[in-house]
Amino acid sequence: MKEPIDIFENQEQLNNCLKEWQERLFLNDWIIKAQFGETNENNHGENEFKFSIKCSIITILRPLPQNEWIAKQPEELVLIHELLHLKMNLVNGMESYEGVWLQQTQHQLLEEIAKSLLMAIWFGINPVIAATP
Repeated sequence: MKEPIDIFENQEQLNNCLKEWQERLFLNDWIIKAQFGETNENNHGENEFKFSIKCSIITILRPLPQNEWIAKQPEELVLIHELLHLKMNLVNGMESYEGVWLQQTQHQLLEEIAKSLLMAIWFGINPVIAATP
């Protein structure tokens, strides 16, 4: 059984994990760079991307404040979450109550999907379904 990566050992391990999840999520047509660093606000990760040209830079907060959060946040989960933003492009800048609610509930859904995918890998389930010709 595979365990999630709590803390990436180095940039190479991060790059290998990025490549693996990029394939699983069918994002091979994107140019994606992953790095460690600081993020805005209190995010564990951040994804700055240009949807029209399919380029993305994902930053994972270092060090992740594990003991400041109720739920465990493995860095692999943060990476998956940020990659899913490329699949589910959430609209930012919504200032109405309804817009903020929609953005928050969609972001919560994205996090649940990221956790589900990671758990599927933990239990040895291959989430990639082969296409039939």
